Amino acid sequence: MTRWFIAGIALACAIALPAQVYAQSKTPCGPRAAFVQHLLASYGEQAVAVGIAHSGAAIEIFLNREKGTWSVLLTVPAGYSCFVATGEHWESVDRPTAATVHPMSSPATLH
Repeated sequence: MTRWFIAGIALACAIALPAQVYAQSKTPCGPRAAFVQHLLASYGEQAVAVGIAHSGAAIEIFLNREKGTWSVLLTVPAGYSCFVATGEHWESVDRPTAATVHPMSSPATLH
């Protein structure tokens, strides 16, 4: 019984702590709409990719293709967003082919 209780507490902490860390860190956090407006007005960056994590958080990549500046924004289900990273010198790469994924794999084994 005690083992299940401790496991439950550990699971709850694993789910709750990442959002707490972002909220309490020095990482800029706030309303998503304000960040999107700021990225467009200040850097000319627009969303080019988005993914949803198992936790339900959305990760978005914003990019100014001409200047090469980029930003990664995390938005948690609670409704607030935080910058994860920003930078310069973005370089897009082509999608890997079967030969570049793993040279020893046959095309039939790749999905």
